[in-house]
Amino acid sequence: MTDTPTLHWRTSLDNYEPTRSEAVGFGLEIDSPTTRIQAVVLIDPEIPEPEKALYLLDDGKNVKPYYVAAWKNTPGAHSRVHEVILHPFPVSDGSVRPDGRPVDFSTWMLGPRKTYHLKITHINEGA
Repeated sequence: MTDTPTLHWRTSLDNYEPTRSEAVGFGLEIDSPTTRIQAVVLIDPEIPEPEKALYLLDDGKNVKPYYVAAWKNTPGAHSRVHEVILHPFPVSDGSVRPDGRPVDFSTWMLGPRKTYHLKITHINEGA
């Protein structure tokens, strides 16, 4: 990914208090051209199996749940996840599709996942 990161994140990798192991990284907020929502891309996340998790993004004012919509692996024999693309959880908000059908996510659900609570800080341009 060639775009400049727009946020910094950190998360605990264990359930100990105080945390004994943390991961930190950078992310990029993008407008998804296919879904017209704001997605978040985690760049080179040092999280075990990051594509199999849920994420809570916490900016200190709001916590929003995200799921993994897609991911990219690095090519080669020792392939690992290079990018994780997160989308906010969809909801039935009363809107309609271009063909007139209602947007209905009442049956959409995910099974058990590991969840990471990412404390995010937005990176100011020029700071």
